[in-house]
Amino acid sequence: MLRSKYIFMISLALSFSASAANKEHEAIQRDISLLADDVRKMQKSVDDQLIAIKTMVQQVINSSSQTNTGLVAFEVKMIERMQNLEKNVNTATANLGARVDTMADEFRRIREDVGDVNGRLKRMQDKMADLETLVKTIQTPPAPPPAPVAPVSAPAAAPTGPPPGTTAEGLFQNATRDKIGGRYELAVSGFQDYLKWFPDTDNACVAQYNIGEIYFNKQDYVNALVAFDVVIEKYPENCSHRPNAMFMRARSFEKADQPTAAAREYRKLKADFPGGEWDRKATAALRSLGFSATAPQQKKRR
Repeated sequence: MLRSKYIFMISLALSFSASAANKEHEAIQRDISLLADDVRKMQKSVDDQLIAIKTMVQQVINSSSQTNTGLVAFEVKMIERMQNLEKNVNTATANLGARVDTMADEFRRIREDVGDVNGRLKRMQDKMADLETLVKTIQTPPAPPPAPVAPVSAPAAAPTGPPPGTTAEGLFQNATRDKIGGRYELAVSGFQDYLKWFPDTDNACVAQYNIGEIYFNKQDYVNALVAFDVVIEKYPENCSHRPNAMFMRARSFEKADQPTAAAREYRKLKADFPGGEWDRKATAALRSLGFSATAPQQKKRR
């Protein structure tokens, strides 16, 4: 009986022990299942992170490749720019050298021109001195003629005339051709011979005017003034070249740097030939010199 009791108690203890073991086993299985879920989640997280890392590494590799390509392209461009810069510098250096040579030649020519200008100024100053002397001579009234004296018998001089075969028309035409051809010395000599041998012809005043025009073209303004003055004073007013002579006389003063005297002559021309072509020319010349067309009125003295 007692034995049966022990067996029952042992069986009951084993039953309770088995039931407890099953519960513990189930708890362990639940823990294992939870742990497996955590492991799967961790594995998935690791996989996702590995994929992200691979993506980032690939992007870095691609970026590095693009950077290398950009660096190569930049290097090529820099080499090209350096070559172009070197070429431009060489070209600019060559051009600068040529320009320096050209400027040296220009400075040399300028020095020569300055020397020529100084020479011309010296000659102009000499002509100005001669012109002032001439103006003073012209403005000085002529001396009274000397008292007549008893004639002294002397052998009559042989009259001088043109060479045989010389005509007024032929001599005038030859002198005119020499003037047109630029043979000024021959032209002046021919016109002077014409005035000496044929002083009373209609072309005498024209010949005298041509002499003045030749001197003007040669920039000999002193002799030009003398020649034009002879046309104005010696020949009558019906001479066709009298207004030309007055105009050229004013221009001679103007070219000789005597603007006041030139203005005076232009105003005389306007007064003698009003309202016509010479009036307009004289007015334009006065305005170009900065003078008024009419002479300024003098103030009355008190």
